[in-house]
Amino acid sequence: MSKQCPHCYTLNNDDSTFCNKCGTNLLVSQNMTQQSYNQNQMNYNPPKKSTDSWIIIPIIIFIIIILFFVISGLAAFLLYLY
Repeated sequence: MSKQCPHCYTLNNDDSTFCNKCGTNLLVSQNMTQQSYNQNQMNYNPPKKSTDSWIIIPIIIFIIIILFFVISGLAAFLLYLY
């Protein structure tokens, strides 16, 4: 099995301390990667569902009612002209 450099993704020997391509310290990088992974797992909070979406439905209903009155008023006006 080989170590992969977290900086340049080059595969290195298991006994390598530094990356053969970019020189990144593989031991420090490996420990830092594991620590950051553990911190991310501990600090993970699933996204909360938005409670503001309930207001969209009344707005849509209001717009439909307004459109109904506008269209019916326009139809009445056109009938009045004939």
